[in-house]
Amino acid sequence: MRRILHEQHEHKHKVRVVREKFALFALDAKHMSRPIISLGGKAIGERDERSYFLVVEGLDGSGKTTQGTLIGDELRNKGREVVMTKEPTATSAIAQKLADALAKKIKVEPRELQELFTRDRKDHVERLIMPILEKGLVVISDRYAFSTLAYGSLHHDEKWLKELNAHFPLPDLTLFFDVEPNECLQRIGHRGKPQELFEEKKKLEKIRNAYLKISKEFPLHFKVIDGNGTIEETHAKAMFEVNRLIS
Repeated sequence: MRRILHEQHEHKHKVRVVREKFALFALDAKHMSRPIISLGGKAIGERDERSYFLVVEGLDGSGKTTQGTLIGDELRNKGREVVMTKEPTATSAIAQKLADALAKKIKVEPRELQELFTRDRKDHVERLIMPILEKGLVVISDRYAFSTLAYGSLHHDEKWLKELNAHFPLPDLTLFFDVEPNECLQRIGHRGKPQELFEEKKKLEKIRNAYLKISKEFPLHFKVIDGNGTIEETHAKAMFEVNRLIS
């Protein structure tokens, strides 16, 4: 009888040990991480492997904001937790100055403007983007560092712009909604608002070319989406790329 009780006790102990090991394994698996790579190609930290960093880019009037919202809605419908954000932000210490500069209410020299964008981005990354990635959520940003490379190309050397942003996280996927500048300007005109700083045909043409150049430099992380069709057609093209990344 004692032998039977001893064997039963030993069996229960082994089962408990196995369960504890399995629980620890499951806990570790739940919180597995992967490296965060910077735009400069260096590892700058770790994040939850379930997290994704998406960015929507495009000329003013390209419809990127609408598409970003649709992508976020579809991912939520699939059970993903999504946080929507944008640049320039509305919460940093220099947000109002940036807004006034873009609206042409104040004049800011081109170099200072790009430095302000970068300071705003630093606050954005530290305060919002990195914490979201560490929690395993999806963040979708309406504009990010590639905006600086494209719009900044109007006045500045590409090397300086890249160095300015080299330490920021590289998005998993950036979608550039490609729309002809003339079409963008027509859409902007329908808003009934004064044109902002970059909303001129020659400027937009150069900015578009800069974006297309970026797509060749970051082919795995930067995809060009034809945005000249209907909202539904453009969304389908965008989700094709998103679904390749997030299953």
